[in-house]
Amino acid sequence: MVRTEELWVISEARTMTKLGGVWTAQDAAVSIGGPLDRVVDYMAERVGRTSAEVSEILVADIEELMQTREIPWMPGAQELHDQLIAAGIAQALVSNSWRDLMDTVLDKLDTSFDVSIAGDEIERPKPNPMPYVRAAELLGASTSQTVVLEDSPTGIRAALGAGCTVVGVPLNSDLPPHPRLTIVGSLADVDLAMLRSLIRD
Repeated sequence: MVRTEELWVISEARTMTKLGGVWTAQDAAVSIGGPLDRVVDYMAERVGRTSAEVSEILVADIEELMQTREIPWMPGAQELHDQLIAAGIAQALVSNSWRDLMDTVLDKLDTSFDVSIAGDEIERPKPNPMPYVRAAELLGASTSQTVVLEDSPTGIRAALGAGCTVVGVPLNSDLPPHPRLTIVGSLADVDLAMLRSLIRD
């Protein structure tokens, strides 16, 4: 929905610097899509600190960045979101970010969803399918009749595992083909008619 990966990379690098470590492009690539607990554990192992220490610094830093920096919509995301609202199509926001961070983003964008699920509210976050299974349940929909928009391999694996149809706008396109996965250049290439055409009876 929004472009926050750059902010996460900045925050991860700043956190590692504060802890006496270095954050490389390879580290950032490993961490894309979370979940946050896994990223924190990875960072803690890198610098020989506890996950609690890393989490406290990282969460405070990313919250500051999200509150003070612009959080831009992904290309085409706002237009598609508004189109779905106008058509009365129920939408869920499913993220590996924690609730406080999700709410910060939603407040800044001045928008909302019918259902939202945060990474700290679900027993097994992405890449486990559970978040998308739960979202479909809360929407009163079957996963087979649900289209998921994802921009990370972690999220794509979770949505496919849940039985959803997926439109991927991945940060890297090194993904194996799948009959329920459609890759697009951006959400500007997606509209309601396309989403409806992807649902198979």
